[in-house]
Amino acid sequence: MLLLGTAFSIASGFDRPVIAVMSHPYNSTHEYMAASYVKYIESGGGRTLRVPFTANSTQIEEIYKQTSGLLFMGGAATLPQAARDLYALKVKGDESGDFYPMWGTCLGFEWINQLVGEDDSIIDGMFSAENISLALDFTDAISGSRAFPEDGVVADLAGNYEITMNMHEHGVATEDFLANELLTDTFNLISTNDDLDGKNFVSTIESKSADKAIYATQWHPEKNNFEYGAVDNDKAYLSTSHSAEAVRLSFELAAFFVGEARKSDHVFEGNLKLAINERTGVLEETSFEERYVFLN
Repeated sequence: MLLLGTAFSIASGFDRPVIAVMSHPYNSTHEYMAASYVKYIESGGGRTLRVPFTANSTQIEEIYKQTSGLLFMGGAATLPQAARDLYALKVKGDESGDFYPMWGTCLGFEWINQLVGEDDSIIDGMFSAENISLALDFTDAISGSRAFPEDGVVADLAGNYEITMNMHEHGVATEDFLANELLTDTFNLISTNDDLDGKNFVSTIESKSADKAIYATQWHPEKNNFEYGAVDNDKAYLSTSHSAEAVRLSFELAAFFVGEARKSDHVFEGNLKLAINERTGVLEETSFEERYVFLN
């Protein structure tokens, strides 16, 4: 007999979701995807399909059709037209009842604020928040959160342990977020944090509408499980926590987002290569444990 805990159930819909993840430029001939995002999605039961940074509208439409959700990863790249096109398809789908969840991490969080807020300068606030792990400062909006239920394990872990890893200079100042009606109309402000200089920034947001299903964190849940960083003079490159609490938080959020993707009725037809099959090589570097590289 198979016994199921309260956190899990047998999916009534499609239970092998494929998540679109946009790769970033690496050099003039290749793009890359941090392997930690692929592994993170796999830890939640999903698979990944790469969205080329320079994808055209035809490619974007096919990727949207064959994926069950979208993740914008962290990195260092300007918001590309391909991301704008994919978001536009999601908005159009939302209006017609087509469920397609979206997640942004770090730079991806910033892209989502730019897209929804219709203001590319919203991320121009500069913060001293590189290589620090923090406990989230939750707002009252947590009382209605889907990803961070107030009395649940995720909120307990993220709010009471310094396990949310930040690696950013750019970000969204809380006062700028609150001044943008497009953002405040769309999102609940779930948490904020202070940087090393005491400047307050937005750290977690979640769409008010469960049907829109947009989630974004300025911090990195995937690093807790999959990024250790090189060690130089006995000092780790990353201050990421790998405690039992940190690993549990990463797993819970991966499972949550992939669980959202299972609600989508998009079907992967198999004619596009999954990221793990499309990659042309693997780089081992300091900034990421591994990078998967792809030809442009």
